[in-house]
Amino acid sequence: MKNAMEPVFYEIKEFSATHKIGITRIYEEIKRGKLRAQKLGRKTLISQEAARAWRESLPEMRPA
Repeated sequence: MKNAMEPVFYEIKEFSATHKIGITRIYEEIKRGKLRAQKLGRKTLISQEAARAWRESLPEMRPA
């Protein structure tokens, strides 16, 4: 069941705030093909599914 408070799409600033990642880094991830984004006019949107897939693709941190 989806959380009623979670948006279907994040705008770049929302994604930055909720995922604690800088805007420049977001665009780098999009350019590298690691984060899927869509355009609606001039807005860049990241779907909830794309955000989840990106989070799951991040490498695990291993103890030294």
